[in-house]
Amino acid sequence: MTRRGSRALGIALAASIGASIGLACASEPPAPEPSACPAVGPRSAASVAFPLEGDADRGARLFLDHCEGCHARTTAMRAPDAPPGAPRLDCGAWIASVDDAYLYHAINRGPGVDGHGDGPPLGERLVPMDVADLVAYLRSLESD
Repeated sequence: MTRRGSRALGIALAASIGASIGLACASEPPAPEPSACPAVGPRSAASVAFPLEGDADRGARLFLDHCEGCHARTTAMRAPDAPPGAPRLDCGAWIASVDDAYLYHAINRGPGVDGHGDGPPLGERLVPMDVADLVAYLRSLESD
């Protein structure tokens, strides 16, 4: 085979491999969209040690700072590194189906536990009053 023929064969082989890789990547299924809302159903946790009355307005600001990156209403509003399965939390029916103790527990322990991602638990960054404010904010969404 001539040098020119060998080079043409190499180019054809490289093109064939590139096309195969491109086809394999193109046929990869898209990443799943996060579920719209968590499944509705009664969830509860052990009684809360600090039954504080929270402020929903302060909770809304805390939600923007600590939660919305993963639990925003739309995928486009989420942080690029948000877990793909993070559910929305602005779902009135879901909020109504869980008790305050469950919300306190989930906020204190997540992320990092219960499938909440890799970060340290929020309870390590928030004081009890912040958690109470977040619960009050989430409760304010029950009627949505």
